[in-house]
Amino acid sequence: MRYFKEKENLLKNTEELTKIVQRDFPNDIDEINFFAKELQDISFNVLCIGDFSSGKSTFINNFFLEEKVKLPVRATTTTAKLTIVKYGDTLKVSAIMKDKSKVEIHENVEESLREMIAAKGSKIDEVDFVEVEIPSTILKEGVVIVDSPGLNDPETERMGITFDFINQADCVLYFLNATQAWKKSEKEFLEEKILNKNDLDKVFFLLNYWDTIETEDERSEIVEYVNDEIKKSIDIVKEKLNFSNIDTPPLVPISSKTGENFEALKIKLFSYLTTKKAQEILEQKNKKLYEYIDNFLIKIENKEKLIQKNRDTLNKEQAHYKQELAQYESQVIKSKQRVKKAIANSY
Repeated sequence: MRYFKEKENLLKNTEELTKIVQRDFPNDIDEINFFAKELQDISFNVLCIGDFSSGKSTFINNFFLEEKVKLPVRATTTTAKLTIVKYGDTLKVSAIMKDKSKVEIHENVEESLREMIAAKGSKIDEVDFVEVEIPSTILKEGVVIVDSPGLNDPETERMGITFDFINQADCVLYFLNATQAWKKSEKEFLEEKILNKNDLDKVFFLLNYWDTIETEDERSEIVEYVNDEIKKSIDIVKEKLNFSNIDTPPLVPISSKTGENFEALKIKLFSYLTTKKAQEILEQKNKKLYEYIDNFLIKIENKEKLIQKNRDTLNKEQAHYKQELAQYESQVIKSKQRVKKAIANSY
């Protein structure tokens, strides 16, 4: 893929720059090493949002985690803490506590996760957020999943955390329940928290529980209805904020339970992440690399000027010393002649 090739070229160029900096400007090597690590760690934050019971956690378990470990799924509780899921060579779960300490979980992982992130967990008040590292093939390409509290969570603080993360996300998967799609709360959230952003193109609507909609007629009606409602909301925001161009986000019917349409979603999602979003990220990194190169070119020029200045100074000093030496040599010759003449006169 183009993204991976461009990233590889960027890493090679950074490696060449690192060699030059190591040799000529060792005091600046930490800055370049940090940039190189940033390149290695390029990731795409995929935020999963939706009302409680919209099927987010089940989707993450089946789509991204490949059943290696399961996030808590219950009918009576919500995900109360942000759960960040990323690639790791081995399964590792860490709870980042409110006092900034980190607690690693090695045993009874799923039960411990339930205690850490479920709304009624016994340790919920102590935890800030949870990190899960897992050897998933999908996550290996740099995808980082963020499972958020439900949008209908009664705790405003938890809702606020989700709202804040929308701006940081590279992609937003917005879950709708196909059996009761487009509730008033979903419409209001879309219009107030998402559609007024300039990056609406990062939103994917997922019409979940598709396996429960049995007939093709029902399915067609639901898709048509939800698409129409999304377009109405877009028109409202266009007029309200005077936006001229807002494309309708894709609507993908899926079943978190059966995996229906997972492959179609995977193609759409990775096409977006590795083309448009990846290009934006690589352009930023390329720009930063060229800024480093320009900066070091200036330093090299200044160093050359200083060397030339020192060389000119040395040449002048050398010429001066040669002149003095010639004078000394002339004086020595004259002194020798005087001494020789005096000796000759005396004897």
